[in-house]
Amino acid sequence: MDFLYASILGIVQGITEFFPVSSSGHLLLLHQWLPVSANSELAFDVALHLGTFFAMVIFFGKDIIHYFRTIPKLLGYFILGSIPAGLVGFLFEDSIEQVLRSPWVVVVMLIAVAGIFFVVERLPKLHGTVTQLTWWQAMLIGSAQAVALIPGTSRSGITMSAAMALGYERVTAARLSFLLALPITAGAGAQQTVRLAQAHLTNHELLIIMVGTTVSFVVGLVVIRYLLKFFQRWSLRPFAWYRIALGVVVAGLLLV
Repeated sequence: MDFLYASILGIVQGITEFFPVSSSGHLLLLHQWLPVSANSELAFDVALHLGTFFAMVIFFGKDIIHYFRTIPKLLGYFILGSIPAGLVGFLFEDSIEQVLRSPWVVVVMLIAVAGIFFVVERLPKLHGTVTQLTWWQAMLIGSAQAVALIPGTSRSGITMSAAMALGYERVTAARLSFLLALPITAGAGAQQTVRLAQAHLTNHELLIIMVGTTVSFVVGLVVIRYLLKFFQRWSLRPFAWYRIALGVVVAGLLLV
């Protein structure tokens, strides 16, 4: 059953990493019912994030090469925007894992960020391309990315909201969200890979992690493609209502 659980978690990661509904929140909740025999739930979750990281690299590979050749400063901005989340994660990793990985934290953040979605959807949209990004905007969006370390927030949701608050239209905000995630996800993945190598996992546990990571990669690649098309016509509001509904349901289950 471990392989089935890993596949389910990989599917959830592949969908929720890009849908603005919080992958960490969903994984934390699922771990309550789908135990996977790995030494650390957090390590397994980071391995799943590596799958969606490679999905982003494959999907945005041409864009990254284009920016490197024509607008190299943009790549610098993407790296700059990853600094706030990197610092917060480095300094407060233990506190985040021990204190904030709670179903009640997920409930609060699911509903709170839903409210932010409703607000930013009403703001005027002035910018239409990624190339209009400035260094200070990258820092502001990156600071929002740091907030996403709290389970239930949604990295894509909070960074999209920050970009839309700065005047970027929805599809561009989504692309900025994904591109700004690459450096920090790569760094966190590299760090956790070292820890996994030192954890003396069994061959069975490693195979479980590989299954989950592969599934999250394949699902993530499909989701990115269709989510960008979705945002051409639809707003963040459906995701806001989903977050509120999920938060209410989980709160009800916790209170029973």
